[in-house]
Amino acid sequence: MWGMHWGWWLFSLLCLGVFLYLAALLLRRKGAAPDQQPREGSKDILDRRYAAGEISTEEYQERKTALDGRHG
Repeated sequence: MWGMHWGWWLFSLLCLGVFLYLAALLLRRKGAAPDQQPREGSKDILDRRYAAGEISTEEYQERKTALDGRHG
């Protein structure tokens, strides 16, 4: 009889461990989306547009100053 009692405890602990392991895997997958790239920041976009010649130096400086003022 005691052997069966310990067997149920071990089985319960095993089930709990499997449940916690699967829950951790699910939460880890939900938190990180590997197919998504991080969003490009405002300054990064501004730098890229300036480097590509889409905006002038004056416009670049004005927008950069405006961005710095917004975050500061």
